[in-house]
Amino acid sequence: MTKRKENLKLKNVHYLQTKSKKKEENPRIFNQEKKRKENSLEKKEKRKMATYSFKKYRLKGNEFREVLKKGRGFRVESLVLKLLRKEKEKRFGFLISKKVLKKATQRNKLKRRLREILRERVEKIEDGIRAVFIALPGLEKKDFKGLEGIVEKILKKSKALKDESNL
Repeated sequence: MTKRKENLKLKNVHYLQTKSKKKEENPRIFNQEKKRKENSLEKKEKRKMATYSFKKYRLKGNEFREVLKKGRGFRVESLVLKLLRKEKEKRFGFLISKKVLKKATQRNKLKRRLREILRERVEKIEDGIRAVFIALPGLEKKDFKGLEGIVEKILKKSKALKDESNL
């Protein structure tokens, strides 16, 4: 091997060694990495605590049509709730037409928001409820807090919530 290649090898080895030493020696970098790992673990724990599948509460096709035909309607601002009471477990559906929101991504975003709001309140809702939430124009302009308020009002109006004295 030529002297030049040897020198290059030595420089690369020296560079790699100093780089790893700097990382270990520098407490600021070490602390930053430690905090990042702790934050990611905390986020994972929060997600585990708050998430469970909402799929088991989804309305099937025939049930969906039945609720739309036979269900009783309630309206608060730009949200309509069609409600039908049955003996079985509670189920929910969402209907957002292309007339309300043109783009599928926007419709899906609104559905995800409504689903999350319901997921948080599903324990407070009576068993045997079949419900379809229908969005009307203007609902897409509401922020998350506004949507929460509307859903809470419509659930109280329809008397779908369990008695608070029993909770």
